[in-house]
Amino acid sequence: MEILGLLAGILLVFGIWGIWSYVMGKFKVKGKRKELKELGLILLFLFSAFFGVYLFISAFWQVLWRKILGFVMFGLGYFLISKFPDISDYQEEKMTLLGIFVGLILFFSGLYWLLF
Repeated sequence: MEILGLLAGILLVFGIWGIWSYVMGKFKVKGKRKELKELGLILLFLFSAFFGVYLFISAFWQVLWRKILGFVMFGLGYFLISKFPDISDYQEEKMTLLGIFVGLILFFSGLYWLLF
């Protein structure tokens, strides 16, 4: 994910720098078909800027969904560890231990996803 964010930042900066340089007149295109070459530069810079924004947004949403899922797993794990009901009335007592064990797994997995 960090590489995706880095690539998004580089593409975004390259696109904005290119558009800014073109608007300020720092690019001098010479030769035949000058307009076509300028259009190609403009499209390259616009494409890289928009693709950088797209990558940044997709990386942001991946991190956001991961944090939300980590929070849900953390909460469910906490519930299973601390508030899991004793079900010895209608099932074996080992089921309580299984609930606590699953709760520990969910708790620490959710905590990891929530923090990292």
